[in-house]
Amino acid sequence: LCEGPHLRVWSPARVGAPHEDSTLVGPVKRFGRYTLVKKLATGGMAEIWLARQRGLAGFNRFVVIKKILSHLSEQKTFVDMFLDEARTSAQLNHPNIVQIFDLGREEDAYYIAMEYIAGENLAAVAWRGMKRHRPIPPTFAARIIADACKALHYAHHLRGSDGRPLEIVHRDISPQNVLVTYDGEVKIVDFGIAKAATKSEQTKTGMLKGKFSYMSPEQCLGAPVDMRSDVFALGILLYELCTGKRLFKHESELMILEMITKRTVVPPSQVAEDLSPLLDGIIMRALAKNATERYQTAQELQHALEGFLREEPHPATSVELGEYVRSLFGDKIDEKRRMIEIASRDDFEERHSIAETESFASGPRRTVHGLPPSQVMVRGVATGARGSVGPTAAFVPPTAGTPSMPGYAHPSQYASHGTSATAMRPGPSWASRAIIALALFVIAGASLVLWAYRQPVEAVTQIDSAPAQSGPIRTGSLSLKSKPSGAIIELDGNEMPLPDGTAARTPVDLGSLQYGKEYRIRLRLDGHRPFEQVLIMDEDRDGATLEPELVPLPATVVARVEGSGAGAVRVFFGEEEVGSGPAVRRTFPGDGRPLEIRAERPGRVCRAEPARVTLDPDRTVDVRVRCRQPRKRRRTPRPAVATRAAPAAPEPSRPAPPEGCAPDPDLPKGFLTIDTRPPSQIFYRGRKLGETPLPKYPLPAGCIELQAKSPDKSKTFRVRIEPNGVAVYRVQL
Repeated sequence: LCEGPHLRVWSPARVGAPHEDSTLVGPVKRFGRYTLVKKLATGGMAEIWLARQRGLAGFNRFVVIKKILSHLSEQKTFVDMFLDEARTSAQLNHPNIVQIFDLGREEDAYYIAMEYIAGENLAAVAWRGMKRHRPIPPTFAARIIADACKALHYAHHLRGSDGRPLEIVHRDISPQNVLVTYDGEVKIVDFGIAKAATKSEQTKTGMLKGKFSYMSPEQCLGAPVDMRSDVFALGILLYELCTGKRLFKHESELMILEMITKRTVVPPSQVAEDLSPLLDGIIMRALAKNATERYQTAQELQHALEGFLREEPHPATSVELGEYVRSLFGDKIDEKRRMIEIASRDDFEERHSIAETESFASGPRRTVHGLPPSQVMVRGVATGARGSVGPTAAFVPPTAGTPSMPGYAHPSQYASHGTSATAMRPGPSWASRAIIALALFVIAGASLVLWAYRQPVEAVTQIDSAPAQSGPIRTGSLSLKSKPSGAIIELDGNEMPLPDGTAARTPVDLGSLQYGKEYRIRLRLDGHRPFEQVLIMDEDRDGATLEPELVPLPATVVARVEGSGAGAVRVFFGEEEVGSGPAVRRTFPGDGRPLEIRAERPGRVCRAEPARVTLDPDRTVDVRVRCRQPRKRRRTPRPAVATRAAPAAPEPSRPAPPEGCAPDPDLPKGFLTIDTRPPSQIFYRGRKLGETPLPKYPLPAGCIELQAKSPDKSKTFRVRIEPNGVAVYRVQL
């Protein structure tokens, strides 16, 4: 580059950013009167930038620019919501509420300039604490929510300049919108969807705005909300911080609404160990589904938490909270410090080839909501190019691994708005004027050619860029049952969970089903064929009952006759003769009922193993049938008559069976279920079987003698055990 008589040579390293800057800053750009230092996040709605603002006499400060995407700047509904956020936030001036500096339009996109805060959002703090096995202590969680209560109580009771209540309700309290600085201060961000009496775009009854997992029951139902809705959201945050688990989580948004409005909340003391009963009660009251049973103001919740903290032996002040956060984010603190140090250098713009008079805008100055930049209204006061009048908003840069919500650039992007000014641009040269004139001529010609197609093109553009309908959402309900009951419910491919994590089962009532929307309902019960139906909620379905009868899967029994002459063996399933050997197969409904199996052959004794089966669904049972020649029963010898010498008694573990009552070793074993009053110990041939009630104990088939012994009573009795059967006895001692 030649400058006068001297020749200055710029090396590539000089033209570009220094190597040490490459990972901490960039891409560096001019944006009106700001220098964009580093892009922090990009999403479907906005870009988040760290920016540097310079002024006279060495004035220098860092802000965060939230710049909505250009295509959204053409959507009136989104722009109105964006400007409403600025109007609402501009009226808030509290140490626990973030502030805004500037609102404007640059580069065909609206933006707000927010205060840069050194800290992290609550989602990042909780995530890193769990990752490093240092979860947020309950006392710190109570301190964070108590400080958040201060901010919300202020916003809830704020009055306008005319003395009328503004009735501000945040409606989007979530971990991403609560910031904790490295000094332990707590700040609330994002009044972007707040409900206030002064909003130009009032939310209609039935519309849902906010993050579903942190809505109150009345907000889920589309009913009017007040300050108690924010109290419910604070209760959710406190629950999750104390337990380390999400309270309302599901892949289906409809299921989340169902859980919030219908399911019972499991007390946090049953999820987390050693949780204070006092704190447990505070959380459960804040989460009352009936708004009249909650804390009626955020200040009431704050007082309850302060009372809990006074009872705790360990301090939970902002100082201790700041030490905890700094211990988790030491690497981030150092990285941000070096980034600010680099961007604070006097030659920062020069090192990145940014001229002092360069403008990042590519066109003429824009108006904001129909007003020129010099007349943007914030809190009813006209502001000029130097800035805005009123409070400001805050921002926390995103951190790696921080959870984010669908549809948002990043949890840390939420804040409020102000005004803008455009830097001076150098005058164009004659060559630039010629190029611009030629381009305008070409554009004019193309416009004439496309004039005939103007209406269709506008229609397509309107369809593509139109925002989602925001009218009232009409919902209905459906009672879901099944025969038999207890079927697992799947809605749109996802299981409906209970608060304890188990699957919901019929019967159940489904609410918040949107009119005109298609739902796929599937019922699943073990041993039965799944039931599935697709329906559309309408007036005919609203309040109706769906009660399908689930068909059990079949059970199959196969009897196989062994040995010669199998064809002469008649096989009976229950009282019905089903055929002759060598193999008989029959299918039954798998309803769980018992089925007796027996076989007959002239001159032979036939036995089925097992002799009784259970018709379990979707199961095949194999039964073996054997026939043999009948044998004479062996007689049991009488016990010897006692003499004066008294022969030795039989061993207590194997006493001789009583006369006329003996087991048959040739038969398969059976089972004994016995209960006595009072409870006792059961002995068989001197061997202890167990204490009553004694369920399904295997014993030899035939007649056996048992003895029951209790501390003050004893009784000997006989029972008969059927082969493969279950004998049930109740004995009074």
